[in-house]
Amino acid sequence: MMGDSTAFDQLVQTLSFPERRELLEKIEASFSVSSEPLKKEDPEEKLTYDVEAEFQNLNLIRRFIIWLTSMFTKRDRSSVMMDVLLKDLRRRIVGHYSGLIDAHSPLLCEKMYGELVRLKEGSLFFRTFLRQAMGSDRVEFFAFLVEIEAESVQERLHTELQLFQLQDSSRLFFLDTPKSEIVERFNGIVEEIPPEDKKKLYQDAQSLYCLHNLSLFSFDTVLGSFRPGRAEGEYECDFTKIRKTFVRLSELLEAADRAPSAAALRALFLFYYRDKLLELDADLEEQIREAFSDAQSALNSIREFNDRVPFNLIVKYVTQDLNYTPREIGGGEDWFVSFKEFWKRKIDNTYQIYNMRKKRQKLVENAAEFLDLKELPKLGFRTLLLLEKAFPINHELSLSFLKGFITSAYKRVARSMKLIYLNGEFYKEQNRKDFTEALDYINTLKERIEGIETRFEKKGDLGEKILKIKDEAENTIIRGKRIQEVISEIDSEVNSLIDTTSTRLNNLVLVLDGILHGQPGARFDTLSNLESLGARGSKLVITSWRKSLEILSKAFRLLTEIRDIEAKLPS
Repeated sequence: MMGDSTAFDQLVQTLSFPERRELLEKIEASFSVSSEPLKKEDPEEKLTYDVEAEFQNLNLIRRFIIWLTSMFTKRDRSSVMMDVLLKDLRRRIVGHYSGLIDAHSPLLCEKMYGELVRLKEGSLFFRTFLRQAMGSDRVEFFAFLVEIEAESVQERLHTELQLFQLQDSSRLFFLDTPKSEIVERFNGIVEEIPPEDKKKLYQDAQSLYCLHNLSLFSFDTVLGSFRPGRAEGEYECDFTKIRKTFVRLSELLEAADRAPSAAALRALFLFYYRDKLLELDADLEEQIREAFSDAQSALNSIREFNDRVPFNLIVKYVTQDLNYTPREIGGGEDWFVSFKEFWKRKIDNTYQIYNMRKKRQKLVENAAEFLDLKELPKLGFRTLLLLEKAFPINHELSLSFLKGFITSAYKRVARSMKLIYLNGEFYKEQNRKDFTEALDYINTLKERIEGIETRFEKKGDLGEKILKIKDEAENTIIRGKRIQEVISEIDSEVNSLIDTTSTRLNNLVLVLDGILHGQPGARFDTLSNLESLGARGSKLVITSWRKSLEILSKAFRLLTEIRDIEAKLPS
């Protein structure tokens, strides 16, 4: 709903509490993450080969052997020379990194299987934390990342835009600043973000994005390609089964060459545990410490794989492409676009809320004027619910309107409706049924609303629960959440009351309009004894019915508008 604050808003507001700041400082002071690259640059992996030049660099005997091989096999010299270079590459891999590939056959060996298992375990750790941050909540996460990492930007956004005041939905704020000016201010702040902050944010966004891609790699497909080998208890895999997937893994490892900073991981873990943060969960600090520790281990697993496995050289050999280099994969470049998109949405939403609040205020004034009251009646449970904040009841404004309607405007129509109720003779039984049900229900409306209010009294079932929460729950956030859970117990009852009242009011309007204006044979037609009923009070009866129709129609329209705005903007 439009009035709901986002997880971002809740996080920002919660983080302003001293205990949250203290938590962040403790985490930062007690745990750090190594800034060592995940993948060190290896000049040999970057080498490219000119086959003809390599041939010319060989000694005379080797060139002669290649010439003879070419002649007897009827293959061109370049193809033979390529085989020579690939065999040299295999010898280097086998000599320096024994056990990864077979020395004689196109096979990956048991040691490679083990290294891939450890890489999988390290990579998969990040999948859980990054799934939402890099997926469905991407825009919100990047805004939060800026919030955590660029405090100067954060401070300017909150003080100069002054949008968060609207999160207090119990009051109506007036925005004197035009939206265009707020947008201009925002653009100015964004343009002045220091280059060093932009660079840091981009690097962290990129590192998280690349780790997310690595965590999504289909390791099971690769590991599932290994089969029991010639040695008992060992596994091996034919090159042909994993060429394409190894190329993809090579690209992902090359992209994920930088570890995210401690600040980026802190933002990631806080974002993931945001519900517990809002609840001030006592175990949160320990959970984040544990996440940091596991992240360090996971990053070390990736580093160790890159140190122990010359993966790009192996891919060169597996693909028979000596000049293979991993395709560059972008990622994280859109952090800035996402950050701006979040704030532009927030600005738009703020002004929508503001306009809806103005509309709501006007609607409340119109409703009070219609009821001939200075203001809509207060509901009996409101005083009990006032703690540090106001707790909304579903359709609370609708209830307040109906409470005023049944005690004021409805009294002006009750007598004329009673005449029809007692003496009206309907042509159609359905019209009689609709009219009777509507009037019977509306006549019990006062008692129904009082029944809801009674439940919130100090001795009512819900009132007792709320008072107990107030006595037992020390924390503001936990107390508020538990009280809201109690309030929700009555939601279905309130919703049913409002829905039924709306239906009954509409039926009453339709039947009464039919009595006054309906044509014979129409769904809603007139009464068979209309003239005799009218004769009792002359034209005054018809006039009173017309006036009643106006009041009931206006009440139905107002209730419909109130329900609509409540759905978009809770009280």
